[in-house]
Amino acid sequence: MAFEAGLVLPVLAPEKAWRRLLILASVPGFVAFALAFVFLDESPRFIALRIARKEFDMNQLRDENQIKVEKEETQRSRKRLVDILNRIRNRNENARACCSKDDANNSENPTPLVPEEELKTKVRIFPRPKKQGQIMDLFKSTKQQPDRTRVTILLFFVWFIQSYMYYGVIFIFPITLRHEGDSAKSMTGKVMIAASGELLGALSAIVLVDFSFFGTRRLLLFEQALAAIAFFSCAWIAALPDSTQNRAVIFFWFVFSTKIFTNATFDLVFPYTAEYYPTRLRGTGVGYGSSAARVGGMVTPYVALHLHQHFGKHFPYMNFTIAACIGVAFVYFLPEVNDMFEEIQDHGKRGIKLGLENNDDPEGEGVALLSAE
Repeated sequence: MAFEAGLVLPVLAPEKAWRRLLILASVPGFVAFALAFVFLDESPRFIALRIARKEFDMNQLRDENQIKVEKEETQRSRKRLVDILNRIRNRNENARACCSKDDANNSENPTPLVPEEELKTKVRIFPRPKKQGQIMDLFKSTKQQPDRTRVTILLFFVWFIQSYMYYGVIFIFPITLRHEGDSAKSMTGKVMIAASGELLGALSAIVLVDFSFFGTRRLLLFEQALAAIAFFSCAWIAALPDSTQNRAVIFFWFVFSTKIFTNATFDLVFPYTAEYYPTRLRGTGVGYGSSAARVGGMVTPYVALHLHQHFGKHFPYMNFTIAACIGVAFVYFLPEVNDMFEEIQDHGKRGIKLGLENNDDPEGEGVALLSAE
């Protein structure tokens, strides 16, 4: 909403009212920061790595008092790690119970992931490669991910398309309203109401992604298809004569629906990318994918405005329809991350633990392995 206010309201409200609205739209961000600072748990992986680092440093110490202090701090970190892991376990079990009847009985008395009375966490850190975060690592296929090169290329295009559609409808909608002769007050109201559709998109992604029928990829495919239908409807309604009854109202609500579906797809491509790549490449994959998305956000104003000025007000929406259809095709060929997780769990049940037999990390991922002693 802050982005939209900064983009369109300087034109719609020339009396500097847009400054107050921009400040007001920034308030939720500060509230979210405060809530995250108070309630958001630290990353278990980060705590485990810090424990391992402290234990390594303690072996180099000679001062008994300092060693005692470090041991106490490490013990507190272990207890904090155990508490966080058990909270995550309980939340996951409760979520599965809500979505699956089979898991309901198993989640009534979930067994703690790590015994509270022992508080002993075994942490092993494999040697990391000298260079990390390289973009070429995203294109190197491995035994665990033999199709990583293909998936990375598809994901970059998916990121590009999501941003292209998301920022495209933000940019072109007020221009379409101005072309149809709406007043500044009417335009401001419609833009802000349409922006509220993003909340529904985020909520739909949050709620539906936990259902076993969907999962991240299937829900992303579903929302992408709905976005294509919504954009096509916008193009069709915009191409009708201005004298068509209720044309403006129908057009607005189709634009509202595009806001829902484009925001949902944008919110889903983040977790899918993080779920697909291993831990060491997770930040790299999301970062470079986000960079591809920024390119899409930079390109879309030029394309949409050119189509609007030279071909007609419905052509930008038809352009987004084509982009959404291409996105559907790309998402269709992405792998299902749940299948990879099930394969890893199946290997674990058979006693095959990657990286433990030959004391090496098979992919050089530098993953910290945690288990109760």
